[in-house]
Amino acid sequence: RCRGAICVPLARGCREMGVPRSGALAAGGVWGDRGPLLVAMDARRGEVYAQTFDERGAPTSEPMVVGVGALLARVPADVTAVFGSAAEMVAEAAEGTGRILRPLGTDAAPDPLALARLGAARAPQGPVRPLYLRPPDARPQAHAAIDRR
Repeated sequence: RCRGAICVPLARGCREMGVPRSGALAAGGVWGDRGPLLVAMDARRGEVYAQTFDERGAPTSEPMVVGVGALLARVPADVTAVFGSAAEMVAEAAEGTGRILRPLGTDAAPDPLALARLGAARAPQGPVRPLYLRPPDARPQAHAAIDRR
């Protein structure tokens, strides 16, 4: 999406670093060291992109794309707050099950300073590769294919 993620490091003479959006949102300082946090972003179709983090912002689960009900079954009981574009949706669904997940904000973009700190703290791991949590919606149309010679 953001070609600047590659162009800016090249122009500055440094390496690009891959940082997942959920990790950047968790590190943005909205929760601090007050306990585990769920980051949930709206993935449309009744699903969310989600990941849990400890009080230091370290991931405690793999990134996932799941329905809200399935997400609530996977989130540990000690997680009491949710942040991200799906925070209110997840908190509302949790309330319907008798669980309290406090929404801390619905920002979809990570804090640039938190993103820079995360990148600086990571060791280079080779070329940056995108992380796709579900297959693309677009499919080749075999019946409309153009004969190539």
